[in-house]
Amino acid sequence: MRKFFAILVALMLAFTVGILYSARKQAIPFKELNLQKIGQILRDFKKDDQKREREDKESVIEIIPEGDESLSYVERLEKGNYFSERGFLTFAVNEYVKAASAEPKRPEPYLKLLETYFALGDYEKAKRNAETLLLLDPASADVRYWLTQIHLKQGAFSEAKALLEELRVLAVSDPRLDYSQALLDLSENRYESAQKLLKEAASKPGLASSLKENIDRLLNAFQEFEFAQAAETLYLDELLARALNQNKEYE
Repeated sequence: MRKFFAILVALMLAFTVGILYSARKQAIPFKELNLQKIGQILRDFKKDDQKREREDKESVIEIIPEGDESLSYVERLEKGNYFSERGFLTFAVNEYVKAASAEPKRPEPYLKLLETYFALGDYEKAKRNAETLLLLDPASADVRYWLTQIHLKQGAFSEAKALLEELRVLAVSDPRLDYSQALLDLSENRYESAQKLLKEAASKPGLASSLKENIDRLLNAFQEFEFAQAAETLYLDELLARALNQNKEYE
């Protein structure tokens, strides 16, 4: 109950501060504030929100020129990258698809589609683009790695394991492979092996920051568990010592 009232008070305070700040910007003296003027301030808030929303949409639309069907393959990729970097992944997909249609033998748009669909959580479409890439470059270790990640996301652990075995022969020192194998070990409750692989991955060069964060979170979970186990042992020792003392077993 106290937490609810604290949140309520915080919201009321934020609302009051917002009204006072807006009144000051509009040169309305505090003494002249009334319900009518507060209502006008709130309507101005709404207009400002609508204006910002229009500006956001226009910032996306402004780079789409009229009759852009004439854009080249490179321009399609650049436009897709522009959308992707700003989080407009669906727009990015449209551009990469058009780039792939313009140059169907080039791998770049399929790789972009693979990465974008993976980010969107559409693993089936990501897999189809990975398979297309393997047709263009059957020896690609990077695409096989992506397929491994897709299989892991879909819970297809046997397929992921088979691909990892192939990849570990090709790229033994890649920390991504250690991490993926650790995920497989965790799925089979092989905790000691998983922890060892995670530590090995964390110590290897070329570790991407996002992968390091994932590894650190898992290693922290292991560390917390070890602390809890140590605490349980200490507590048991304390209880046993008390009982032994009561029994006068030791001096």
